[in-house]
Amino acid sequence: MAAAESTNQVLEGVNYITLPGSLGEDAVNTLVAKMNGWAELDAEMHVMDFKATLNFTNAFFVAAQAFAEKLKAKNSKLISVNMSEAVAKEVKRLGLEASFNRIQNFPGDLYKKKTLSENDLRRLLFKYLAQAAFAAVETTLQSTVSCDENYSAKAEEVPLNQFDMISAVNVNNDFLQAEFRLCSSSKVLERLARAMLGPDTVIDAELIESMALELLNMIYGHAKSNLNDKESFRLPSVIPRLMRKTEFNRIKRSGAAQLTIMPMVTPMGAFYVEVDFGTTRPS
Repeated sequence: MAAAESTNQVLEGVNYITLPGSLGEDAVNTLVAKMNGWAELDAEMHVMDFKATLNFTNAFFVAAQAFAEKLKAKNSKLISVNMSEAVAKEVKRLGLEASFNRIQNFPGDLYKKKTLSENDLRRLLFKYLAQAAFAAVETTLQSTVSCDENYSAKAEEVPLNQFDMISAVNVNNDFLQAEFRLCSSSKVLERLARAMLGPDTVIDAELIESMALELLNMIYGHAKSNLNDKESFRLPSVIPRLMRKTEFNRIKRSGAAQLTIMPMVTPMGAFYVEVDFGTTRPS
Protein backbone atom coordinates (compact mmCIF):
# COMPACT_ATOMS: atom_id res chain seq x y z
CA MET A 1 0.00 0.00 0.00
CA ALA A 2 1.31 3.46 -0.90
CA ALA A 3 2.28 5.72 1.93
CA ALA A 4 -0.30 8.35 2.90
CA GLU A 5 2.21 11.20 2.95
CA SER A 6 5.82 11.97 2.16
CA THR A 7 8.57 10.77 4.46
CA ASN A 8 12.25 11.62 4.56
CA GLN A 9 15.53 10.32 5.94
CA VAL A 10 18.80 12.24 6.13
CA LEU A 11 22.00 10.22 5.78
CA GLU A 12 25.53 11.46 5.06
CA GLY A 13 24.39 14.81 3.69
CA VAL A 14 21.57 13.40 1.54
CA ASN A 15 17.90 14.02 2.34
CA TYR A 16 16.06 11.05 0.80
CA ILE A 17 12.35 11.83 0.25
CA THR A 18 9.80 9.11 -0.41
CA LEU A 19 6.69 10.51 -2.07
CA PRO A 20 3.17 9.11 -1.45
CA GLY A 21 1.08 7.18 -3.95
CA SER A 22 -1.17 10.13 -4.63
CA LEU A 23 -0.14 13.76 -4.88
CA GLY A 24 -3.58 15.34 -4.70
CA GLU A 25 -4.37 18.72 -3.18
CA ASP A 26 -4.24 17.63 0.47
CA ALA A 27 -1.00 15.68 -0.01
CA VAL A 28 0.60 18.63 -1.81
CA ASN A 29 -0.36 21.05 0.98
CA THR A 30 1.26 18.73 3.51
CA LEU A 31 4.27 18.29 1.24
CA VAL A 32 4.76 22.05 0.87
CA ALA A 33 4.95 22.45 4.64
CA LYS A 34 7.54 19.69 4.82
CA MET A 35 9.53 21.11 1.92
CA ASN A 36 9.86 24.41 3.77
CA GLY A 37 11.48 22.52 6.62
CA TRP A 38 13.64 20.34 4.35
CA ALA A 39 14.99 23.41 2.59
CA GLU A 40 16.58 24.44 5.90
CA LEU A 41 18.39 21.14 6.38
CA ASP A 42 22.16 21.02 6.15
CA ALA A 43 22.03 18.63 3.18
CA GLU A 44 24.10 18.73 0.01
CA MET A 45 21.44 16.88 -1.97
CA HIS A 46 17.72 16.10 -1.78
CA VAL A 47 16.57 12.96 -3.57
CA MET A 48 12.88 12.68 -4.42
CA ASP A 49 11.72 9.08 -4.93
CA PHE A 50 8.65 8.67 -7.18
CA LYS A 51 8.54 4.87 -6.95
CA ALA A 52 5.11 4.71 -5.26
CA THR A 53 3.56 7.72 -7.00
CA LEU A 54 0.62 6.93 -9.27
CA ASN A 55 -1.44 10.16 -9.29
CA PHE A 56 -0.36 13.80 -9.25
CA THR A 57 -1.70 17.32 -9.78
CA ASN A 58 -0.21 20.44 -11.34
CA ALA A 59 0.04 21.94 -7.85
CA PHE A 60 2.71 19.38 -7.07
CA PHE A 61 4.92 20.56 -9.93
CA VAL A 62 4.58 24.18 -8.81
CA ALA A 63 5.55 23.19 -5.26
CA ALA A 64 8.48 21.05 -6.41
CA GLN A 65 9.82 23.82 -8.64
CA ALA A 66 9.68 26.29 -5.74
CA PHE A 67 11.49 23.74 -3.57
CA ALA A 68 14.19 23.29 -6.21
CA GLU A 69 14.71 27.06 -6.41
CA LYS A 70 15.15 27.30 -2.62
CA LEU A 71 17.72 24.53 -2.72
CA LYS A 72 19.58 26.15 -5.59
CA ALA A 73 19.90 29.36 -3.57
CA LYS A 74 21.64 27.30 -0.85
CA ASN A 75 23.93 25.52 -3.34
CA SER A 76 22.02 22.29 -2.78
CA LYS A 77 20.40 20.19 -5.47
CA LEU A 78 17.19 18.27 -6.11
CA ILE A 79 17.45 14.85 -7.78
CA SER A 80 14.47 12.73 -8.91
CA VAL A 81 14.57 8.94 -9.05
CA ASN A 82 12.16 6.16 -10.06
CA MET A 83 10.06 8.64 -12.03
CA SER A 84 7.39 7.05 -14.23
CA GLU A 85 7.17 7.97 -17.88
CA ALA A 86 3.87 9.76 -17.19
CA VAL A 87 5.50 12.02 -14.62
CA ALA A 88 8.57 12.49 -16.81
CA LYS A 89 6.38 13.47 -19.75
CA GLU A 90 4.60 16.11 -17.67
CA VAL A 91 7.90 17.44 -16.33
CA LYS A 92 9.14 17.82 -19.89
CA ARG A 93 5.90 19.49 -21.05
CA LEU A 94 6.23 22.04 -18.26
CA GLY A 95 9.90 22.64 -19.06
CA LEU A 96 11.02 21.59 -15.57
CA GLU A 97 13.71 19.04 -16.45
CA ALA A 98 16.44 21.23 -14.92
CA SER A 99 14.48 21.54 -11.65
CA PHE A 100 13.76 17.83 -11.25
CA ASN A 101 17.11 16.45 -12.53
CA ARG A 102 15.74 13.00 -13.30
CA ILE A 103 18.14 10.05 -13.11
CA GLN A 104 17.42 6.36 -13.58
CA ASN A 105 19.53 4.81 -10.82
CA PHE A 106 20.58 6.24 -7.48
CA PRO A 107 23.38 6.70 -6.63
CA GLY A 108 25.07 5.07 -9.63
CA ASP A 109 24.01 7.62 -12.24
CA LEU A 110 25.36 10.46 -10.11
CA TYR A 111 28.84 9.09 -10.62
CA LYS A 112 28.88 8.19 -14.29
CA LYS A 113 32.21 7.39 -15.84
CA LYS A 114 34.01 10.57 -16.73
CA THR A 115 35.12 11.14 -20.28
CA LEU A 116 38.31 13.12 -19.89
CA SER A 117 40.64 14.49 -22.49
CA GLU A 118 44.17 13.15 -22.23
CA ASN A 119 45.39 16.54 -21.02
CA ASP A 120 42.71 16.75 -18.30
CA LEU A 121 43.43 13.20 -17.16
CA ARG A 122 47.14 13.87 -16.83
CA ARG A 123 46.61 17.24 -15.15
CA LEU A 124 44.40 15.70 -12.47
CA LEU A 125 46.70 12.73 -12.06
CA PHE A 126 49.77 14.87 -11.42
CA LYS A 127 47.84 17.21 -9.13
CA TYR A 128 46.78 14.37 -6.86
CA LEU A 129 50.16 12.64 -7.00
CA ALA A 130 51.75 15.86 -5.74
CA GLN A 131 49.15 16.06 -2.95
CA ALA A 132 49.80 12.41 -2.11
CA ALA A 133 53.54 13.05 -1.83
CA PHE A 134 52.87 15.90 0.58
CA ALA A 135 50.62 13.64 2.65
CA ALA A 136 53.12 10.78 2.70
CA VAL A 137 56.17 12.85 3.64
CA GLU A 138 54.66 15.55 5.83
CA THR A 139 52.18 13.38 7.73
CA THR A 140 53.81 9.95 7.86
CA LEU A 141 57.48 10.99 7.84
CA GLN A 142 57.02 14.24 9.79
CA SER A 143 59.07 16.17 7.27
CA THR A 144 58.58 18.56 4.36
CA VAL A 145 58.58 17.95 0.63
CA SER A 146 58.82 20.29 -2.33
CA CYS A 147 57.06 19.12 -5.49
CA ASP A 148 55.13 20.86 -8.23
CA GLU A 149 52.38 19.21 -10.26
CA ASN A 150 53.24 21.53 -13.17
CA TYR A 151 56.98 20.82 -13.21
CA SER A 152 58.70 17.75 -14.52
CA ALA A 153 62.34 16.88 -15.07
CA LYS A 154 63.80 15.61 -18.33
CA ALA A 155 64.92 12.01 -18.51
CA GLU A 156 68.51 13.01 -19.28
CA GLU A 157 68.54 15.06 -16.07
CA VAL A 158 67.47 12.02 -14.05
CA PRO A 159 69.47 9.00 -15.31
CA LEU A 160 68.38 5.66 -13.87
CA ASN A 161 71.94 4.68 -12.98
CA GLN A 162 71.98 7.29 -10.19
CA PHE A 163 69.46 5.19 -8.24
CA ASP A 164 69.85 2.00 -6.26
CA MET A 165 66.29 0.72 -6.49
CA ILE A 166 63.01 1.43 -8.20
CA SER A 167 59.56 0.38 -7.07
CA ALA A 168 56.83 0.24 -9.68
CA VAL A 169 53.15 -0.45 -10.25
CA ASN A 170 51.32 -0.97 -13.51
CA VAL A 171 47.83 0.24 -14.30
CA ASN A 172 46.39 -1.35 -17.42
CA ASN A 173 42.61 -1.10 -17.64
CA ASP A 174 39.94 0.59 -19.75
CA PHE A 175 40.59 3.93 -18.05
CA LEU A 176 44.36 4.29 -17.89
CA GLN A 177 47.46 2.53 -19.14
CA ALA A 178 50.60 3.63 -17.35
CA GLU A 179 53.50 2.53 -15.18
CA PHE A 180 54.19 4.43 -11.96
CA ARG A 181 57.78 4.29 -10.69
CA LEU A 182 59.42 5.58 -7.54
CA CYS A 183 63.17 6.01 -8.01
CA SER A 184 65.58 6.58 -5.14
CA SER A 185 69.01 5.92 -3.72
CA SER A 186 69.52 3.63 -0.75
CA LYS A 187 70.88 6.57 1.27
CA VAL A 188 67.68 8.61 0.86
CA LEU A 189 65.47 5.59 1.55
CA GLU A 190 67.45 4.88 4.72
CA ARG A 191 66.89 8.44 5.94
CA LEU A 192 63.18 8.25 5.10
CA ALA A 193 62.86 4.92 6.91
CA ARG A 194 64.58 6.34 9.98
CA ALA A 195 62.24 9.33 9.95
CA MET A 196 59.23 7.03 9.86
CA LEU A 197 60.43 4.40 12.34
CA GLY A 198 62.53 6.45 14.75
CA PRO A 199 66.25 7.17 15.20
CA ASP A 200 66.93 4.03 17.24
CA THR A 201 65.62 1.63 14.60
CA VAL A 202 68.17 -0.71 13.05
CA ILE A 203 68.02 -0.09 9.30
CA ASP A 204 69.17 -3.01 7.16
CA ALA A 205 68.99 -3.73 3.44
CA GLU A 206 65.63 -5.49 3.73
CA LEU A 207 64.10 -2.53 5.53
CA ILE A 208 65.40 -0.12 2.91
CA GLU A 209 63.78 -2.20 0.17
CA SER A 210 60.54 -2.28 2.14
CA MET A 211 60.68 1.50 2.38
CA ALA A 212 60.91 1.80 -1.41
CA LEU A 213 57.76 -0.30 -1.76
CA GLU A 214 55.88 1.36 1.08
CA LEU A 215 56.58 4.91 -0.10
CA LEU A 216 55.19 4.19 -3.56
CA ASN A 217 52.27 2.35 -1.98
CA MET A 218 51.47 5.40 0.17
CA ILE A 219 51.69 7.87 -2.70
CA TYR A 220 49.81 5.82 -5.29
CA GLY A 221 47.22 4.67 -2.73
CA HIS A 222 46.49 8.18 -1.48
CA ALA A 223 46.22 9.57 -5.02
CA LYS A 224 44.05 6.65 -6.16
CA SER A 225 41.61 7.07 -3.29
CA ASN A 226 41.12 10.78 -3.91
CA LEU A 227 41.02 10.51 -7.70
CA ASN A 228 38.43 7.74 -7.59
CA ASP A 229 36.29 9.47 -4.95
CA LYS A 230 36.56 13.08 -6.11
CA GLU A 231 37.20 12.86 -9.86
CA SER A 232 35.47 9.56 -10.77
CA PHE A 233 38.69 7.94 -11.92
CA ARG A 234 38.75 4.16 -12.07
CA LEU A 235 42.23 3.36 -10.80
CA PRO A 236 42.67 -0.17 -9.43
CA SER A 237 44.37 -1.33 -6.26
CA VAL A 238 47.86 -2.60 -7.05
CA ILE A 239 50.84 -4.20 -5.33
CA PRO A 240 54.22 -2.49 -5.94
CA ARG A 241 57.14 -4.57 -7.13
CA LEU A 242 60.81 -3.86 -6.53
CA MET A 243 63.62 -3.63 -9.08
CA ARG A 244 67.23 -3.51 -7.95
CA LYS A 245 70.03 -1.90 -9.96
CA THR A 246 70.84 -5.14 -11.78
CA GLU A 247 67.25 -5.22 -13.08
CA PHE A 248 67.08 -1.66 -14.41
CA ASN A 249 67.66 -2.95 -17.93
CA ARG A 250 64.03 -4.14 -17.83
CA ILE A 251 62.86 -0.52 -17.70
CA LYS A 252 62.23 1.04 -21.08
CA ARG A 253 61.45 4.70 -20.57
CA SER A 254 59.16 6.21 -23.18
CA GLY A 255 59.88 9.43 -25.02
CA ALA A 256 59.31 12.86 -23.50
CA ALA A 257 55.71 13.10 -24.69
CA GLN A 258 54.75 9.96 -22.77
CA LEU A 259 56.98 10.28 -19.70
CA THR A 260 56.61 12.65 -16.76
CA ILE A 261 59.24 12.69 -13.98
CA MET A 262 58.20 14.52 -10.81
CA PRO A 263 61.06 15.45 -8.44
CA MET A 264 60.17 15.12 -4.75
CA VAL A 265 62.72 17.13 -2.75
CA THR A 266 62.95 16.63 1.02
CA PRO A 267 65.53 17.63 3.68
CA MET A 268 66.58 13.96 3.64
CA GLY A 269 67.26 13.95 -0.09
CA ALA A 270 65.30 13.73 -3.29
CA PHE A 271 63.34 10.87 -4.80
CA TYR A 272 61.42 10.85 -8.06
CA VAL A 273 57.97 9.67 -9.13
CA GLU A 274 57.70 8.76 -12.79
CA VAL A 275 54.51 8.22 -14.74
CA ASP A 276 55.17 6.46 -18.04
CA PHE A 277 52.13 6.42 -20.32
CA GLY A 278 53.93 4.42 -22.99
CA THR A 279 54.71 1.32 -20.91
CA THR A 280 51.97 -1.23 -20.22
CA ARG A 281 51.99 -4.84 -19.22
CA PRO A 282 49.24 -7.40 -18.78
CA SER A 283 47.22 -6.79 -15.60
